Amino acid sequence: MPRPLPVVLALIFAGPAFGLDCPSGQRPFGHPAGETCIPIAPQRIVTLSDQNGLLPLLELGIVPVGSAGHAAADGTPLFRRTEGFDTSTVVHVGSYQAPDREAVAALAPDLIIATPWPEGQVEAFSPIAPTIVFDPFGQPLDVALLNLADAVGRSAEAERLRADLRARAEALRSRIGGRLTSVSTSFIAPQDGRSFWPETGGQAAGLAFRLLGIRRVPAQEALAPGEGDELGFEALPEHMGDLLFVLTYDGEGAGATMAAFLADPLVQALPVAEADQIVEIVGTETVGAAWGKARAFMEALAAAMSRPGLRDDLFIE
Repeated sequence: MPRPLPVVLALIFAGPAFGLDCPSGQRPFGHPAGETCIPIAPQRIVTLSDQNGLLPLLELGIVPVGSAGHAAADGTPLFRRTEGFDTSTVVHVGSYQAPDREAVAALAPDLIIATPWPEGQVEAFSPIAPTIVFDPFGQPLDVALLNLADAVGRSAEAERLRADLRARAEALRSRIGGRLTSVSTSFIAPQDGRSFWPETGGQAAGLAFRLLGIRRVPAQEALAPGEGDELGFEALPEHMGDLLFVLTYDGEGAGATMAAFLADPLVQALPVAEADQIVEIVGTETVGAAWGKARAFMEALAAAMSRPGLRDDLFIE
């Protein structure tokens, strides 16, 4: 019987690489960008993204010496999606969109964790230290997280986190019951100017969808991660479902995006609005490359899908 896709990818990317003859203290490691000799026990790690590098390492109990991140509206450096973790000793090495190469080199890293975007990071940073790619976009999130854990010697911890997530998913599936197949769901992220992005099932959301086995509207189920286009509100009826989940990223202005969305006349005319079946999901709590984010996403879905009196006849294919 063919192996499931995640198992195949795990074997490809997390298995040993045999094409390299590495120096003492290093080992060959396979990752989405190829094969690289990396330290057997890296001590000074720098990541080139916060929510897609720093966050999953913190979850494994590893504190990198530096990480790229973002900036608040007033220019203050920050690390996105890392609430609840101590990042006080992590040096900010610039924006994840363009990490500062000199700042990275000044930290004398022995391993650099890059991302697929911006392109060219492996070539740019490999002269400083061994550089590998963590790709939670082109791979299922659990596969990417296991690959990352292998690189930093925390595979056992990642396996425990995966087992805990699967156990929680099974409990939530039992709680939701038949609504997993009877209730049609849709996920959107509203933007300024009466437009929205459909959720295409990447990262934590995609892992939550897969573990729970929820039913999604065809317009979104057919999209591969990263494929969706920004759409105008006139496309909302096609992306409605029996439950419409709205992902928001308001930060300090919590509630503003959801309030504006619900106030729109076109939204108010939707059957899901009339049935009070539009639910907010706070993106800062549920989005990011981490086991905990997938769990938070599942918990949010289960809470909404377990509500008494939930209608499952609003969306008609």
